[in-house]
Amino acid sequence: LRAVGLAHFMDQDSGSIAEFLTPELQPLPGSDGLRREPGHQCEWAWLLLEEARLARSGELDTPAARLMEFAERHGFARHGALKGAAFDAVSSTGTVLENTFLLWPQTEAIKMLALRHTAGDPQAGDRARALLCLMFERWFQDRPVFVNRLDADGNSLWSEALTRLMYHLVLALTEGARAGLWPDVPRAGQMA
Repeated sequence: LRAVGLAHFMDQDSGSIAEFLTPELQPLPGSDGLRREPGHQCEWAWLLLEEARLARSGELDTPAARLMEFAERHGFARHGALKGAAFDAVSSTGTVLENTFLLWPQTEAIKMLALRHTAGDPQAGDRARALLCLMFERWFQDRPVFVNRLDADGNSLWSEALTRLMYHLVLALTEGARAGLWPDVPRAGQMA
């Protein structure tokens, strides 16, 4: 499945994963065919690196690195109330298509940053912690329930707390803990 996914969804020109294909597995025409979701770039990179770790193989390092590079270059807000947060959608050339911020892409970015921290990236740990703090400050704090989507100013656009987000949150927190990113949480294999 991974090989088929990479063969048909990986855009070799941009190093990104396409969101929509035709039934013939060709790029969808128009703007939908150019749509890239930074959350999926991070998620696919994490999945590929997890497979590589479990298989003790480096063959997936290159596509994972390309996905992370695309996400880093185009997928995160550089300023404003949500500086450091992953956009909902950009184009294959990096143009921001949706200057809005769903919760789940933030969790996928944290997972990717946790792996990069474990691999020795000197800035990834600080970025993961900053994104976790931003996530709790903007999507959770002073709200009766966490929200699903915010605008660029941090205002709620979708206030319902979707239960399907729970597994995203749990995995992000678990991956950060496994990487030793959270205070007072021992790394996997360490005694508390």
